[in-house]
Amino acid sequence: MTNNNILAVLVAAAIVVSLVGIAAVNNSITSITGAATGITNVTIATTVTVSLTVNNVDFGVMQVNENNDTWDNSPPPFELQNDGNTIVNVSVYATDLWTQSGYGNPTPNYLAAANQSGGNAGAGSIFTYTQMPDTGNTTWYPIRMLPYASGSDNAYLDINVTVPPEETPGVKTSTVTFTGSQA
Repeated sequence: MTNNNILAVLVAAAIVVSLVGIAAVNNSITSITGAATGITNVTIATTVTVSLTVNNVDFGVMQVNENNDTWDNSPPPFELQNDGNTIVNVSVYATDLWTQSGYGNPTPNYLAAANQSGGNAGAGSIFTYTQMPDTGNTTWYPIRMLPYASGSDNAYLDINVTVPPEETPGVKTSTVTFTGSQA
């Protein structure tokens, strides 16, 4: 064989080896095994937070046997906001407003109700005036199913008072406590 023939055989062999190597690499890429997928988990904690954006109801000067309420927004009712990230029910109770004997809470002279025409108090809310429970009674939920999404996360609690006969003159104050719980 001449040098040119030997060179031609070596070039042909090199081409065959290269083609076999390329074929082997291509086959091994398509047959890779052991690929895996994963899952990312995140758990969001439930947050129950309520605040009062209107936290004072001031009826001003009233006379014995006079009645007034916040239904007409004069004065404005309590306004509650759900600042958490879950739907809430809100219990309400209060200290006594009146000093006259026999008019401590609960009394028909100090009433409260969820406002049906304003806010977003949901199904099951109490929209009729009900006697305000006394301090420590956390079982009365006038506001139920209050959403948490911005723009729909507020509710109003109307107050209705009638000054008892023979109530002594002076400023009368009651502390109203609102407690939110997950619905």
